Amino acid sequence: MEGLSELLGSADPATMGKLLGLLGEYTRDDDRRVLFLKALKPYLRPERAGKIERAGQLVRLARTAGKALESWNEK
Repeated sequence: MEGLSELLGSADPATMGKLLGLLGEYTRDDDRRVLFLKALKPYLRPERAGKIERAGQLVRLARTAGKALESWNEK
C-alpha cells in the first residue's frame, strides 16, 4: 500500500478531480439509451440479455470517452 499512497500523494488535484468526474460519468445511470436497453432486457432470451448488458457498457464507455475528450480540450 505504500506505493499507492506515494502515487496519490504526488497526484495533481486538478487531474484527480477530472478522473473522479469521469468515474462518476461512467457510473451514471440516467442516460436514456442505457435505460432503454435495461428496459428491454427482461423480454429477451438470456444470450441476448448478455448482449444488451455489453451494449450498455459500450454506451457508458463512449459517453465517458466523449467527456474525457471535452475535458482534455479545455486545457
